[in-house]
Amino acid sequence: MNEYAIKKMAAIKMLLDGSTQAEVAKGFNVHYTTIGEWLKLYKEKGAEALNIELRPREKHVLDAKEIEKAIEGATDEKEKRKLQILLELANGTQLKLLALKHGLSAQMIMRYRKNYIEPLQNE
Repeated sequence: MNEYAIKKMAAIKMLLDGSTQAEVAKGFNVHYTTIGEWLKLYKEKGAEALNIELRPREKHVLDAKEIEKAIEGATDEKEKRKLQILLELANGTQLKLLALKHGLSAQMIMRYRKNYIEPLQNE
């Protein structure tokens, strides 16, 4: 087993010993849903399934010039507003400050980002 699999097995053992998913996640410095994914994999396919090294997801960096072009082509005012917020994010405005400025949650802005980049990743 590789180091990553050993880490996962230690997390599974903690869960089986009665720790909560949140406690284990905090201890291993991962998101609690990751712990749930490890547990599901373990239950469905056994310990050997945890030995697979996961590939990181492809990341997409917001391109300010690309967003500016999208703003120019947008006809819907709501869509323009979302794109202007993404432009600020692309230009380095901190997410928390951007959320405060526009009266939105950080999660909402990240949803705007996700909805913007998903079609670009599928091209």
